[in-house]
Formats: sequence, structure tokens, C-alpha cells
Amino acid sequence: MSAVIRPNFHHTMAESIYEKIQNRSANYHYYLGKVLPWDFEGSIADAPNPLNNMDEENESRNNMIGIKQININDVSFITRRIDWTSRVFDAYDDTDVIMEEEDFYVLTEDFNVYKCIENNSGGISTVKPSGYDVDYITTADGYIWKFMYYLPLALRNKFLTTNYMPVIKKVKNQYYSAGTIAGYILNDSGQDYDPDETYAVIQGDGEDGAASLVIEDGQITALIIDNAGTGYTTATLSVTKGPLDPGTGADIDLVLSSPGDLDSQQADVETLTVDGDISQIVVTRSSTQFTSVPVVTITGDGTGATATATLNVNGAVSKITLNNRGSGYTYADVSIASEGLKTAAARAVISPQYGHGFNAPRELIADTLCFYTSFENELNQGMLVNNQYRQFGIIKDIEQFDAKRYYITASGSACYLIEGTLVGDSFPEDDIISNDSGTKSLRTVSSEDNKLLVQSLDGTIPVIGDIFNNKADTANFTITAVTDPQVNKRTGEILFVDNRLAFTSSEEQTVTFRSFIKF
Repeated sequence: MSAVIRPNFHHTMAESIYEKIQNRSANYHYYLGKVLPWDFEGSIADAPNPLNNMDEENESRNNMIGIKQININDVSFITRRIDWTSRVFDAYDDTDVIMEEEDFYVLTEDFNVYKCIENNSGGISTVKPSGYDVDYITTADGYIWKFMYYLPLALRNKFLTTNYMPVIKKVKNQYYSAGTIAGYILNDSGQDYDPDETYAVIQGDGEDGAASLVIEDGQITALIIDNAGTGYTTATLSVTKGPLDPGTGADIDLVLSSPGDLDSQQADVETLTVDGDISQIVVTRSSTQFTSVPVVTITGDGTGATATATLNVNGAVSKITLNNRGSGYTYADVSIASEGLKTAAARAVISPQYGHGFNAPRELIADTLCFYTSFENELNQGMLVNNQYRQFGIIKDIEQFDAKRYYITASGSACYLIEGTLVGDSFPEDDIISNDSGTKSLRTVSSEDNKLLVQSLDGTIPVIGDIFNNKADTANFTITAVTDPQVNKRTGEILFVDNRLAFTSSEEQTVTFRSFIKF
């Protein structure tokens, strides 16, 4: 007995998670944790690799500080990035068993993606493909391409790297991402802005939109869309300044996607694809010294395909050009008329199901998901946490702290907030506080006068009236108020764990995460 797992199996597994995020049938969050240093942290060049066992999972839950939701615009299919340069590219071939390893598509400097349908019998591509034609695009070097999609700015900012590029399906995703921030217009760069004190604030009737400013020599030169948001019909961007920032004059307009608008080049390609057309005909063998061009006949379960043969200087059939690609084929036989004892053979390459360009993620074998989020000036139980983190991960369907219901809010805390009469400096971060009998202990995550953000590591539940001492046993206080965590860190499925050396998010520093999960 023999079996094979098709490449699209991996894509389908990725798609199942992607769809759950898009239609909100499951809830995925990033979490932050691990405030204490790793063993030998001062002398190691990298954090230890997480171990895939339950002990480490429990430790990861213990160390959890807070979570942030992965929104519909925070995940994308990705595939290998293949930039167009003048070289040989592979053509799509339905018989190639390692198609995912072939360079059969390109990303141009215009951020357009094209699939190679014919490569001029292995010739060098010397003309960059361009345009958005829904039909096949023939360039002067003999290549034939199919426009697949354009990468908008928001996707580039989040998911485009030197090695990977995002892949989208427009007809479906247009509705999921209705009213997103698709771009910007820099009307005036302004002057005298301080990059440490100048920020972008997005306001409108949607949610989750966020952007960062690029400031050079006091002028705003670009805008990075950190989160495209969703649901906007109006959105404005204001440049806010700190008390010492003299900057003035900046003027930036936001460009929104049209909710439900399918009037786009990629949507046209997807809706006008031809199911079962013939991509190309490959000559597999040929006798020489044909004296006349033989007739090519195409038969199969589709209709309309016709082609013409070309002879080379030796009289061999060197190329077959499709005059009509036809439609409806799942198989096609190509016969070339013989001339006496002189014969030739060829095979037809048939387009993928529903046609080239119908489903870019599946056709480009996108079996990897990229998750994205950023943490900046995040409040936890109303407190600004300036502590160091060393671990983040992805958790599915974490529950509310006090109810058997999924937590669906954008952010949440896994810590207790306790209040009392205390001096914050007497209870520094990372120290353990405990009661007199030692039966209750908590770790301080962040401290201010009269309140502490704390982790429960052993199931300790602080209550009003508890008296806690600091580590040095030089100060104590009585709890007068307790705010419970918002999430139950013992619930949900931890799907991904990443250990790092210490990092901190703050007003001055945004921490951005990109997590690549291959299926």
C-alpha cells in the first residue's frame, strides 16, 4: 500500500486556522511573559530553545503577563519571495512533483505578482512583466505571464520580508477587510519634528487602525501602517507632539479601502478565470527533417483548444503555440500528424482547478501563516508595565478569568492588581512578596505607590485583608482592593512559544512580532 500527501494538504491545514480568524469562529491572542532572566543570561548570545513538553507549557502559563488579540488583518498566508530579475524562471507544470520548490512566480518592484505560464522553452526572462490584464500577458522575450495580485501598502508593512511575501484572495478578503486603511497621501512633510516625541493618532468610525511616523531631519518622510484596522468609512490622522517638540506643518490623508468593493484588478482576475484551459503544450520528442508543418490535434473532455506547431532549422517540431486555450479540460491528449516515419509527441499542461489566478494562496502553495502584532505603551490593569519580557507566544480560545466563556476582547491581563498603603520602591519588580506564614506568595510585575501588579505562580489568590511583606522583610501593607485577572491563564491551547533575550515595550519603543508557522 502506498500513499502521498498532496502539497495542498498543508495549505488546507493553514487555511482552516486562517478562516477561523477571519470569520471569528475561534479567538487567537499573542501573549507576553517571562520577566525573570534566563539562566546565565549575561553570558549567553541567545535565549534557550523552548522544549515541547507539558512542564514547559505549564511554566509558560505561569509566566504569562498579558495578551493581545490577533485581528483579521494580523494574519496572512505567505510564500517564498521570488523577485523578478533577468534570469530563467520555471513555468507552471501540472506534472511537476516539486512545484513548490520551483521559481514559477515573481514579485516585481511595482509590488505586482505574476505567475509564469510559459518560459520560452527555458529562455532568459529579459522583460519585466507589467500590467493587470485579466488575460495572459506576453512579453517580448517570449515569456507568458498571468497577473495574480497587487500587494497593498498595509500588507507590505506587516508581512513582506526579504524571504517571504504575503498572498491574498481578494474576492473573499475584500469583505473581511472592508474599510481598512489601504494607504496614505503625504501632502506636507512639515518641519522641526522630534522623532522621540512625535506620534501618529488615527481617529474615525472604525477600529484598530495604527500607524508610525518615519521622521528624517525633522520632516515626516513616510507613514508605516502598523494595523490597517477595519470598518472605517472615515478616518483621519493627526500628528501629536510632546511638550518639547516644536514641529509643525505636517498634513497626511489616509486612503481607505471601499467596503465590499470588488472593482479591483485582482478581483477581476479571480472572477474572470477560465476553468480548465490549457496553459501550454510541451514538446516531448520529435524527429527531424519534417518537410511541412504537421497538424496538431487536441482532444479531451474540454472544448475549443487549438494549436499550431513550429519547425526549427533541422525540421524538428520545436514549439507548439496555442491559438485558443479552450476551457473545461481536466485531461487533454495532443497528437501531431506524422510524415512517413517522422513523428513527434507533446503533452498538454492544464490550468489548476477554476483557472490561473482564481485562488492565489493555493496556487502559489502558501502553506505558511504569518501572524503579526505590535506592543507599544500597553496598559495592564491600568498600569504601564516597563518590565522586561523574554517570551511570547500564540494561544487559542483562552477563557475569561471568572467564567467558562472565551475571552474575545482586544487585550487582557493575566495578573492581579492589588492596592493598599505602600511605597512602590519598597516592592520592586520581579521580587516575591509573601504573607507572614509563607502560605501565599506573589511576584511583582510592576509597582507604583499604593498599588502592585502581581503574578500568581502557585495558585495564590490575594484577598482584601491579606498582609504581604516585601522580599527584604523591611516593609508590609494590607490589601484594601483586589482586581482579578481578565483571563484564566490555565485555559486555552498554547500553539506557539518563542523565547528571546530581554525586550521592553514602552512609549519610546514599539515591539513588533512576526511569527511564521509552516504547516
